Amino acid sequence: MRRIPRPVRAALTLTPRHTPPDDADRPGRGGHKENPMYSLTDLNNFSACDFEAIRESGEVTRQSLTSDVLATIMIPEGWTVIPECRGEFGGLFPVQCRFSPVDNPAVVVCLCSPGELSGTWLLLLASPDGSVLRPLMSGEQLEPLLTAQWLARVASLCRFGCTPRTVASLLDEEVVA
Repeated sequence: MRRIPRPVRAALTLTPRHTPPDDADRPGRGGHKENPMYSLTDLNNFSACDFEAIRESGEVTRQSLTSDVLATIMIPEGWTVIPECRGEFGGLFPVQCRFSPVDNPAVVVCLCSPGELSGTWLLLLASPDGSVLRPLMSGEQLEPLLTAQWLARVASLCRFGCTPRTVASLLDEEVVA
């Protein structure tokens, strides 16, 4: 698995994750643009209204928010991510990122931030045509490790060429000891 060090199929600049020495060095607070604007702690302290306010403050700020979310997530090798920058996926969530395997783009895992539609982080298994939509997890906080574990589970099924419906069915049958 790898961290996303660069933009993937979008005009979004992803930066390596590092913590600025203090708030004065953060963008939007008088700092340098190469530093992340929002830390994982910030993201987990935001309310749904905070995410909506960031979305409403403009495209650049929304892209920074999405970039900072993506910088926390490890994705399986051979997968891509397409972040929503301008409402490409309907603009339903302040942050929405679609992960899919390069060799099986029919399987999509969507990470959605809290916002007007949902007060929690959502991870959803979907098909591009909308015929499959299965919640994988929902939580009050962004959980990068748990998100990566779900992506790895789905990736392991995709290696066998499973359709989204088959992946959903197999995940439903999974037994956790």
